[in-house]
Amino acid sequence: MKPSRFMWIFALLVLFGSSLPTTQAQSRKDGEVDNNDVTVPVNDPERGMIYDGLTPTKTGPCAGMYEVKVGDQIFCSHGPDPIAKGKSVKDETLPLEKAAINPMIVCNGDGHAGNRTQVMYVRASDRPDRFNQFVGSIRQWSSDMDRIYQTSAQETGGFRAVNFVTNNCEIYVMNVVVPADGDDSIDKTANALKALGHNRADRKYLTFVDNNILCGVAFYMLDDRPDQNNANNFGPGFARMDNGCWNGATAAHEHMHTMGAVQRSAPNSTAYGHCIDDEDIMCYVDGPGTPPMQNRCGASQYGRFDCNHDDYFHTNPPAGSYLATKWNSANNKFLLKQAPGATYYRVRNRATNKCIDVAQGGNPANGTVILQWDCHNGYNQQWQLISTDNGFVRFVSRATGKVMDVSAASTSDGAKIHQWEWVGGANQQWRINNLGNGYSTITARHSGLAVDIPWCDAASGVQLQQVNPTNNDCQSFVFEPMQ
Repeated sequence: MKPSRFMWIFALLVLFGSSLPTTQAQSRKDGEVDNNDVTVPVNDPERGMIYDGLTPTKTGPCAGMYEVKVGDQIFCSHGPDPIAKGKSVKDETLPLEKAAINPMIVCNGDGHAGNRTQVMYVRASDRPDRFNQFVGSIRQWSSDMDRIYQTSAQETGGFRAVNFVTNNCEIYVMNVVVPADGDDSIDKTANALKALGHNRADRKYLTFVDNNILCGVAFYMLDDRPDQNNANNFGPGFARMDNGCWNGATAAHEHMHTMGAVQRSAPNSTAYGHCIDDEDIMCYVDGPGTPPMQNRCGASQYGRFDCNHDDYFHTNPPAGSYLATKWNSANNKFLLKQAPGATYYRVRNRATNKCIDVAQGGNPANGTVILQWDCHNGYNQQWQLISTDNGFVRFVSRATGKVMDVSAASTSDGAKIHQWEWVGGANQQWRINNLGNGYSTITARHSGLAVDIPWCDAASGVQLQQVNPTNNDCQSFVFEPMQ
């Protein structure tokens, strides 16, 4: 991961300040909360510390934190997360440059069924609609969040990924308008979403709110039971980030709260939803009585979950350890536990009845010709289609891992097609255009020209080219799923 992409200078690793009721003291020994009178901190608008809509409580399931009422449901929250010291939530986050947008996620099933995270762009009715300006960036920030889950899971030898709501293997960002006061506070946002029907038990809602009031805030439940009945294992869950804190790190922090981190009983818990392992993305000094921060993992842990993987996230915790006996957010059923089996396709031309093939039995070298050949079941004729953005895909060879590429990024009619390592170029991205007869054309993103068999020549070994789209049989292909 590249620190510039995740904006670590802006990340929650350096958050500073308290978000908890100022007179409450947590006893880390027995998990009980002091029953002193509760005083809500004064709002700090520059740092996004807005406490409106949060009700401090000394008893019940949210003892020592805040209750938030959404309809007839009660949720817990540790309160607002502050922006980094010296920064202001009033500072505007701009859309990413187009070249920086290349979201990559794990596709699963039909994109809608089951427990999933719904990404939303949310604005109040009195605010301008900037959905089209930001939708690509929001997909990228959400993808960056997912990359944190995946790389953190890899540290423990396992796999975890966010199970997003998707359309055609692309993160579905819902464009939601709430009443004029619906962005004033987290309770108003959650209640406005509920009124619009966004209150499903099989959804966690990751909301990018287009205002500059808060930095980030989320709901989570104080429930450290290790079984699948844990309250954090059910929706709805709400996480909110405002424009001044739109980035992958903030999204990961708030979303992880909805997964149930960090429980009060965890070994390095602050008792208010965070941790004291300094490098950890969920850690900062967040309330009275928080122990000093500890530098336990070093810079290699920046942008990762759970330093030493002993507090809230481990894909295979040691027997008898805390995460083997208490709630482990890696077990949350809103996360994918294994990569869905990839679907590979053989791509057959209508005119010649030959298949798209990586030459020389799948030579892995950059520049290897992509041609047509008699169809067979070899890996050099099998292609995985991986979404990039805006409906484009890359064709990845099962034999080589390289992608279909227009030579030299040429926009010329007749330019040849070969394979190259994936670098994210527009000449490596393709749109599949359904002709409605079981066949499709394939057009290059950078040129708009179509993959073509020259003159419909039926000979094996003819190299593919790009030409002006005419939808004729030389440009028509059928995609045949392989086992």
